[in-house]
Amino acid sequence: MSSSYKDIKGEIVLFAEIYGKPEKMTELIEWADKLKSAVDANEPGTLEYSWARFEDRLFVWERYVDAEALDKHNQSDTFKAFIAVSGDFLVKPPVITYYKNLHSKD
Repeated sequence: MSSSYKDIKGEIVLFAEIYGKPEKMTELIEWADKLKSAVDANEPGTLEYSWARFEDRLFVWERYVDAEALDKHNQSDTFKAFIAVSGDFLVKPPVITYYKNLHSKD
């Protein structure tokens, strides 16, 4: 587990726990839907991009072929737009951890 992905070679797994404001969960989920659609349409280096919810927390499980693919995601217009407004929806900053996929073929 790492707080940065820059030293991970090959496939990267990202796990994020997002703490939403109860009154903003509908809007936060709408952003999750926008992000998922943008990733599916524009990011071939993203192997998996899944969201789940438990009460006022969202969980994101992401897999990327490599650091370059994750960089592309982080630099996308949709992701940058989400980051710009996310303070309105969140109780505190997300907890994000990165992993090397144990079963990747690289």
